[in-house]
Amino acid sequence: MSFKRRKSHRIQKYQTHIIVVITLTVFVVLGTTVTGFLATAPRKSNAEGNEVFVGPFPSWVNVVKKYGAVGNGITDDTAAIQRALDSLSNAYPGSSNSANATTTIYFPAGTYRITAPLHLVAKHYVNIVGANPADTVILWDGPASTTTASSTAMLTVNGVYHSSIDRLTFNGRGNASIAIDQAWTPGQGFFDSGNEYADDVFENVGVGYRCGASGHGCAESSLLRDQFLNNSVAGVSLQNFNALDIFIWYSLFKNDAIGITNSLPNVVTASSAGNFHVYKSIFENSKIADMAIGNTGLFSALDNYSIDSNQFFYTSGSSAPAHITIQGNTIIDTTNPTSISVNNKGPLLLVDNTIVSSSANDSSSQPVVSANSWNPSILFSMDNSFTSSGPLTYANGSYYSFGDEKVSNSGINQTPPILPPPPPNQQPQIIEVPVNANAAQIQQAISQAAAIGGGTVVHIPAGTYYINTTLLVPANSGLQIIGDGEDSDLLWSGIGTGPVLRLLGPSRAVLKNFSVNGNNEQADGIEVDNADQPGGRVFMEQAWLTNSDTNLFVDGLDYTNTELYDFYHSGLPAGASANAGASVKVVGGPYAAHGLWKGGATNIFSGASSNTNLSYSVSGGAHLMIRDVWYEEHPQILPNFIDLTGTSTLTYAGSRMALQAVSGTPAINIHDFHGTATFLNNDLTTEYGNQTSSVIDINGNDTGADVTGIGLLGTGASYFNNNSNASVQGVLLGSIRRSQASGAADVPDQGSANAQFLTTALNQVQTEQPAQLSPLSPGVTDTRFYRVAVNNARIGIHLEALVPTTPPTISALSVSPANTLATIYWTTDEVANAAVDYGTSATYTTHTAADAYTTSHTIALPSLAQCTTYHYQVRSVDIFGNQTISPDQAFKTTGCQQASALPITATNTAPLLPTTLPAVTAPTSSQPVQSTATQGEAAPQTIATSTVAPPPQTNGELVTEIQHLLDLLHSLEEQLAIARSSAVRASPQTNLHSSSLFPRNLHLDMTGSDVRRLQTYLDTHGTPVAISGPGSLGQETKYFGARTKNALILFQNQHATQILTPAHLTYGTGYFGSATRSYVIAHP
Repeated sequence: MSFKRRKSHRIQKYQTHIIVVITLTVFVVLGTTVTGFLATAPRKSNAEGNEVFVGPFPSWVNVVKKYGAVGNGITDDTAAIQRALDSLSNAYPGSSNSANATTTIYFPAGTYRITAPLHLVAKHYVNIVGANPADTVILWDGPASTTTASSTAMLTVNGVYHSSIDRLTFNGRGNASIAIDQAWTPGQGFFDSGNEYADDVFENVGVGYRCGASGHGCAESSLLRDQFLNNSVAGVSLQNFNALDIFIWYSLFKNDAIGITNSLPNVVTASSAGNFHVYKSIFENSKIADMAIGNTGLFSALDNYSIDSNQFFYTSGSSAPAHITIQGNTIIDTTNPTSISVNNKGPLLLVDNTIVSSSANDSSSQPVVSANSWNPSILFSMDNSFTSSGPLTYANGSYYSFGDEKVSNSGINQTPPILPPPPPNQQPQIIEVPVNANAAQIQQAISQAAAIGGGTVVHIPAGTYYINTTLLVPANSGLQIIGDGEDSDLLWSGIGTGPVLRLLGPSRAVLKNFSVNGNNEQADGIEVDNADQPGGRVFMEQAWLTNSDTNLFVDGLDYTNTELYDFYHSGLPAGASANAGASVKVVGGPYAAHGLWKGGATNIFSGASSNTNLSYSVSGGAHLMIRDVWYEEHPQILPNFIDLTGTSTLTYAGSRMALQAVSGTPAINIHDFHGTATFLNNDLTTEYGNQTSSVIDINGNDTGADVTGIGLLGTGASYFNNNSNASVQGVLLGSIRRSQASGAADVPDQGSANAQFLTTALNQVQTEQPAQLSPLSPGVTDTRFYRVAVNNARIGIHLEALVPTTPPTISALSVSPANTLATIYWTTDEVANAAVDYGTSATYTTHTAADAYTTSHTIALPSLAQCTTYHYQVRSVDIFGNQTISPDQAFKTTGCQQASALPITATNTAPLLPTTLPAVTAPTSSQPVQSTATQGEAAPQTIATSTVAPPPQTNGELVTEIQHLLDLLHSLEEQLAIARSSAVRASPQTNLHSSSLFPRNLHLDMTGSDVRRLQTYLDTHGTPVAISGPGSLGQETKYFGARTKNALILFQNQHATQILTPAHLTYGTGYFGSATRSYVIAHP
């Protein structure tokens, strides 16, 4: 069976956010004197390390102090805890009673004995927080149960929306059937969505967390850093077709029957279904399987570690498609020789996994991976490592294998990863904002916290705060702004477009658990200024951006990475037209727009969205990856989903795009595109009628475009409709068409794909990976959002670069004149283009230019007259539009007749050597350089002019001899210029060396193992590709990108005598050709 359509109204306007806790705090009431803490050294801010917890705040309600719970493990605390749960409020942000609402209850350390189920019913924006899961325990002491009936759950959650249950241990003592049972019963509050379970322990029960068993759904839930221990049925069980988008991060599953499932053995019902995504978790000793599914849908297992389980991934038999992505996992010693067994249609995408077979299974005749269904399965396998000496993979349908290899067991690091612990209590200083304070009071708190430093917290209790002027967070402050959930609401009430909150950059700040409202799109929500520096990062976890003209705008970032986890965006503003802006808009920075990508990327690793006019707009060389995102829309909204143009790079993977069917209206519009677009293991099925047109249209001038589809599912007659007026390299592999008449049937492959093409196509999913947060270098953007909501704004969150206004500096200007040719050379201190204006006078009647952006410039001036003086000036414009123009210069071509030789003087003779124009800071004689800038005005640049002292006048015989030598010298210079020009145009042949390490020449955008070896060489020989992340030592990639090219240029310059000089070059090219290869091979 396949998934039914979910209710499309579940992603709505209001959300709640994570609540954090700390047991020892120091509070500062706004306006009072700060004492005590200032004498100690400031602590590192949250933005300088991993997440921390802060609390309990005065606004939280203590279950011991107010409701009489004891927490001694003996007293029955059931009634006291239930009173606390019932007290939680349902006030909306902006409502009259939101300031008095109880939104959070807090459990101090203790063991809370319960003898009957607890119930949390029809609540929204509420939070239940324990001091620490190690010593805050809910202990079941009720009747024993061997079933999974909801009446025996320790805690039933029904109709609860955007809430959190964090830092608690639920111990069933082997008697409780379920720890937390969440599902929606119609009539009880909201559909259960947007909830968080962080740093919880579920142990000694039948099922740790069950979702959707009441016959309705439970979706968009985040399980973070949880532990599922000794559970007799499953750690996580999904039991409804609307039990969707369950995201599990950094969790431990140990000694469970099944880690995660949507189909329990022996209790499978018609409602057993749902989908899940699991990241960077550990599975140990799962009796049946780490993950097991019955009904089909979207599933992913990325970067997990498994040891001593029966199987890693198992599916029951089905002819229906299921998009299963298994990537980057380390699987060790499964009891069953078949570690991965998929018995449905697939497609199964298997990439970058390491599977170590036990000695008992090493020579088994069973495959390590099996894809086998009565409706032939599809398996795509790439770059996996196996230790088994037996068969590796098997598929009874379409099977693709690239780069898989057998490896030695001894060469594999089998050490389990270290999972992040519950965030520590760092006891920062806290400044309390008065309930319903005005903007001036909140600004005072922010300024005070920034002055104190050390991760000082500004706490905003639940309430509505009318903001009539923009709140400013100073650059590099390291402060934290934390609310009590979305009921801590900053509502714009000012004149103009705001924003409500501006973070000056480079920003080092943490924003948590509050909401921002632009008040019917009057103002922008949150703006992060000057957000683009090498190594910068903007991190969002469970951000909810809704009902804004544009929910997220990543605007011109060349360097900073934007990383989005469990990211939700949806909704059109009230009264929005069909021409409303994109929900997520990503525009590349100036470097990226000119094909000089610097590594800045926007990565959505997981999430959901709905009801947008246009979900994603990608342009200007931007890099966007979208993974594990479910989208659906209302039938009244046109099916506009992605607009892709320019030299951008897009990967859309492991996702669902449920659109209405409109003939002739493509969901994905690719136009005037020259980059790489990859659609990988996606369900593109329409929901409101059969799609009769293609899903993806390619239009306009698309020279150089690569478009790849692998493992696609849809109802349309075709996936691609190519109306481009240029040649597009397109590939479609392992895809399926679904129809009511014939079910799921294979679509014929299109195009031709080799390993190199696929390595480029899958580059983003193989290199852009989630990573635990770590400290960043000072002076770069490190901004973090945790469960922050922004709604009803013009732009929800705007990440903006600071555009430089300083024009490039020109230096080393020289000319090499010949008979009818002259070559102009110069350098700039940043990449820029090049142009020369020249003529027989300073009016410059002729112009020539080179569009390439580089720091070393060479332009030849052809078809010149012999023995003629020419005037010229050079111009360079950087990628930001700032221009520098040199002073007027002059040279004289050769070819003067010997008989008409003139005495050499300072005014009538070209210099013996090229005229050089060095850059100096305080020249004795200079003239201003004409400069313009696209943003603001920059101070005029000056470039020093230099003159060559003429030799003394001599008699006629000496003049004749010198003239003869000058003619000979200029002839040689002309030959050298022609040789240089030929060298630039030439395409050196590959395989100039027979070395197995570097068998070919390499250049920008190439991929392969030899690229990885080159990066390793550069990383270990003084010119590293990157200090951290992809390309750095130990994290080399197979992609030859801008960072590899820049590192290679530095290496060539350092060894110019051996590499460049023999080739008559003065500056590195970034091309790994014969000269560089020879040097590298000779100097290992």
